[in-house]
Amino acid sequence: MNTKLLEKVRDHIAAEPDSWTFQWFNDHECGTRACIGGRAMLLSGISPRKIRRPELLEKEYGTSTRAEIAEKLLGLDFDQAERLFYFWPEPFDELDPKSAVDRIDHFIKTDGAE
Repeated sequence: MNTKLLEKVRDHIAAEPDSWTFQWFNDHECGTRACIGGRAMLLSGISPRKIRRPELLEKEYGTSTRAEIAEKLLGLDFDQAERLFYFWPEPFDELDPKSAVDRIDHFIKTDGAE
């Protein structure tokens, strides 16, 4: 697991809570909003323009599926990616920035097992 990148994502959400969303990305006046996977892509240097262009992603990463790219960047297996990107247990089931930060902390603490 790429803990360093996951910590960068967590810190980015904490620093910019108003830009957080559960969607992959949306245009926003300050740039791009992103969920955990989208932020991992952005913080890894993948441009918002490239994220929006499946053919560019396919050419460079061998897939145009953003979740698969983020999974690779974060060094997650399929089950870990499912837990982190989609299935949040209580008490992390609120879709807000604080829950996202707490969820990432818990995920790191359990080495992706929970």
